[in-house]
Amino acid sequence: MKEMVFSFSTYMTKSRPWAKKIRYPKILQAKTFSIYHKKYPLGVENVIMIKYVRTVEGEEEMKDKIKCWDTIRDYIEYFLIYCFGGWLYESIWCDVIYHRRGFLNRGTLFGPWLPIYGIGFFIILGIFKLLKIKKPWTVFIVGAVIATVAELVGSYIMDMAVGGYTWNYNGYFMNFKGRIALVPSLMFGLLICLAICLIHPAIIRLQDKYKNNRIHNILFIVVFALFIVDLICRIWLGPNFKG
Repeated sequence: MKEMVFSFSTYMTKSRPWAKKIRYPKILQAKTFSIYHKKYPLGVENVIMIKYVRTVEGEEEMKDKIKCWDTIRDYIEYFLIYCFGGWLYESIWCDVIYHRRGFLNRGTLFGPWLPIYGIGFFIILGIFKLLKIKKPWTVFIVGAVIATVAELVGSYIMDMAVGGYTWNYNGYFMNFKGRIALVPSLMFGLLICLAICLIHPAIIRLQDKYKNNRIHNILFIVVFALFIVDLICRIWLGPNFKG
């Protein structure tokens, strides 16, 4: 048993009958207990009133709770950041810059986030950790392959589920039935390489630096609350983008 630090007073049960009704810690069930590495006997005549000051177990429990909160917050932040990154890619890069169609608020939700990118990131991160891939060029190639296969399989699943898929690569160089194409595959490989090799390590460093910052925690709660509200509102309002 780990050493425990207490301040205490000794009372005679005969002179203080009320002391018999008090529930004592399990440590008192032993014949002796340790304070500052000294052994004190628990006699039949005496009842030792122990006031909790500080325990190693208490400190560890508090640290575990803080660590649990940090872990949950960090992973939700990863999800939200990559949801936002996916929205930037599709709404800004694809529509405004590449296709010059003007701004389109892509995605089912109204806010600047595409959940499919957040979910996809966790899947890809898990695969890379499992395969222990770290070199940028390997990350690029494997990322492009994974994204292409996922897009191809996803198009057939959406065909069976809802009768069609939400992208069309007809007219792209080296496309396959409009489901996949070379340029989008290379772009996904590049984005995955940037995310795994540059963006994600930078996010982790910032989280470690500002994990106890009050403004950081308040911003996280506000943004996550807005995401949840947006998600719930879509149940009644329907999807945002129907193009």
